[in-house]
Order: sequence, then C-alpha cells, then structure tokens
Amino acid sequence: MKIIARGFTLIEVVATMLLLSVGAAGIIGMYGTVGRTLSGNQDMQTAVQLAQECSEYILAARRNNTAVDYAGVTGLTFCSAALPAMTGFTVTTTITSPYAPTFCPGTCKLVTIAVLKGANALATSSLMLVDY
Repeated sequence: MKIIARGFTLIEVVATMLLLSVGAAGIIGMYGTVGRTLSGNQDMQTAVQLAQECSEYILAARRNNTAVDYAGVTGLTFCSAALPAMTGFTVTTTITSPYAPTFCPGTCKLVTIAVLKGANALATSSLMLVDY
C-alpha cells in the first residue's frame, strides 16, 4: 500500500506568504496616500468656503449698510472679524483702486480675497465693485 502525502510543502507556504505580504504592503501604502489626499481636499474645500463667505459678506455689507458703501470699502479688516475662526487659515484682502478695465462703466475697485493655510494660498476670489 502506497502512502500518498497530501498538503503543501514548506516552500509553497513560504512563497504564498511572501506574495501575500507584498500585496498587503502595497495596499497599506495606498491608505497613506489616500489619507494625505483627503486632508488636502478638505483644506481646499474649507478655503473655498471661507473665500466665498468673505465675498458674500462684503457684498451684503455694501448693499445693506450705508456706512460700507463704495467709499467705505477700503481696508476690509471686517472680513476676518465676521468669519468663523478656522485654525491655521488666514483671510487676506487686497484692494486695487482705481481699477480701470475696459468694461468698467464708471469708477471701479478690484477686491481680491485670498485664503492661506500657512504660506500656501489655497483659494482666491475677486470682486469688482462699481460706484453707481
């Protein structure tokens, strides 16, 4: 009677474990990349929302408050006071006045809003205000 050995040899088991560990290392490496990408996207989305809120705040203040009409839009330090404090983000506003593109129907100001995280500008928004 012949004895038939069934099962795997030690070399087959070691080779299988090696292949599985190489595949698992690649998958684990992808988790780190995905985490960094998601964090960057979250920062970008927050910066865009802050820039949009600042733009809307400037337009609403100009429309609803006679103290902040066209002439009152100068330093725009009120934008950082009106927005919620977001850790690590800085909102800067630059005003170019007079701003005279060919399509400006009168006296114009260009208001540029930049949202920074550290030294990186993540979002910018530009408004053209017309003195009408």
